[in-house]
Amino acid sequence: MRAYADGTAYLTINNSDWADFEATYTTAEITGDGTYTVSMEAKEAQNLAQFNALQVKNGENVMGNKSIVTVDEIKINGEKIEMAGYSYTCAVDGKGPDTRVNLYNEWNKPTDDSGNVAADTRCTQDAAKATAMLWGTDKLQGFKSVEVTFTVSDFGKNEAAPTVKEKVAEPLPAEGTPAYITFSDTAWANQWWNDGKEYPTVTMNKATVTGEGEYTVSAEIKAAADAPAKGFAFIDVEVFEGEKYFPYGVMDIKSVKVNGEEVTLTGKPYTSSDDGVTTRVNLYNEWVNAADANFGGRTLDGSSDVTPTALDAKAYAEKDITSVEVTFNLVAEGTPFGSYVETAAEEVDTTGPWTAFMMFSDGKEQSWQNFNPGVGQEATVTGDGVYEVAIKAEDVGATTKAEPQQGALVFLVDIQEMGKAMKSVGTLRPDDTDALKVTDAKVRFAVFVDGTKITTNSDNLVLGDIEGNGRFRIDISNAYDGSGTGIGENPACDTNALTPEKEVRVVFSISGTGVGTAGDTDLEKYLEEKGYVEKATEAPATTEAPATTEAQAVTEKATETATTEKSGLSTGAIVGIAGGGVAVVGAAVAGILVSKKKKK
Repeated sequence: MRAYADGTAYLTINNSDWADFEATYTTAEITGDGTYTVSMEAKEAQNLAQFNALQVKNGENVMGNKSIVTVDEIKINGEKIEMAGYSYTCAVDGKGPDTRVNLYNEWNKPTDDSGNVAADTRCTQDAAKATAMLWGTDKLQGFKSVEVTFTVSDFGKNEAAPTVKEKVAEPLPAEGTPAYITFSDTAWANQWWNDGKEYPTVTMNKATVTGEGEYTVSAEIKAAADAPAKGFAFIDVEVFEGEKYFPYGVMDIKSVKVNGEEVTLTGKPYTSSDDGVTTRVNLYNEWVNAADANFGGRTLDGSSDVTPTALDAKAYAEKDITSVEVTFNLVAEGTPFGSYVETAAEEVDTTGPWTAFMMFSDGKEQSWQNFNPGVGQEATVTGDGVYEVAIKAEDVGATTKAEPQQGALVFLVDIQEMGKAMKSVGTLRPDDTDALKVTDAKVRFAVFVDGTKITTNSDNLVLGDIEGNGRFRIDISNAYDGSGTGIGENPACDTNALTPEKEVRVVFSISGTGVGTAGDTDLEKYLEEKGYVEKATEAPATTEAPATTEAQAVTEKATETATTEKSGLSTGAIVGIAGGGVAVVGAAVAGILVSKKKKK
């Protein structure tokens, strides 16, 4: 994603391959109530995906969380269309800070699952009757250009969001409400999400919640022999619409069994919600923080010593999972409540060591893919120094060469807990959007694919606790976390060369962390001593070659030809995933699609 200025309106247009394509975009700077126009013109006609939208960068703050963006007119391929209804305005992921107007989004609607208008939905007409699909499926093919004219009203209007404690419990239906497990194995091949879709390898045994009391839910997994369910990428237990009926309720976990055996949790789970409607307890969710728990994180004793990863997923990474069973006690009356907020009193380890590991995915189903620690060669980081991480084909079960898919590549190094340590000593700080991306740390790196060094550019690395999970991330190329390093954006290496058949390895030096014990950070010296590169016979100044990919060239060409709207800003195509969890980009298949939805 390009670095938009706050208040910039832009289009997110995705083709059916979820890939970058050459196009000219115009944007608009929203300065108050009024009418604006944004547009996109592709070099060649595209077939569109199921998600396309108009968005305003940081709009919930710049325009106000009660401002309304109304689509007045849409021209497709130069011709004005008759819209299939009227638009509504909402916050990305229900909370912003970006504002969204869905133009064609098969996954969204202005109401929640109960038919009530969602809290963040705004409209000049009856919001419940608005639509997320302003054009029909017949307009998805042969799509070459679009021009959207819209009106902003109620600019600057804000309303404080109601706290959860203002909620009043609704009567529980006579038939009760279901409780169930949602999960995915590490390969995202065997999963279940209570979304009405069929998951043939999983049989879910739900429980009917009729009030306070003890309930047991379970899942039976009958995976194919060639695709066993190994480990957990995500697992929680949920009470459907529990926040409506038990807004102060606590799901106190009593027992967790995997493959029929009792599991000892490594920490204390907590009750919360990711949408303010369905109640959940995360047993393993590495994408959230207890400190940032939406709609409150609560326990029976009010303790804040909690974790969203109480299940030791690493212990099951190589085990076939055939069944999961969770027993919990629902307590709804008189329970303490409060969002857990990180305080200065929290003890943070600033001495280390910390574990670094590689995330890698070529975006191709069941190929080169890892998102979790405990896989491949990890590094023990003791502070400033030079370190190596690597993944081999056998580590991820890959049997063919990696094939980076346009817009879907993930390639990064995460150092667990070091982000939290650096934040505590002040070497990692929030930027103006509160993202922990301002750092004193400097990283230089080299990448080896099957032993061959490929082109890199350390200046393009994005550093920080990018997902707010306490990790210090070194983003090389990532289509999913909004760092702007994805294919077609500003990756820090030649993504076309990321085609390992046997191994991909990253050697990196890090300095300026301010934590642990500082060591030698001379990357070139290390590479020579380890035999990764030939020892130089003389000492010329070394300069890394900038990473240039075909996709980047396309984007650069589009930027050069982009027309300038009244805002004076122009940008290339934006990958839909960066806008939020509603439409996940990339050829990383349904498993990743669902993972993005759940982790938000």
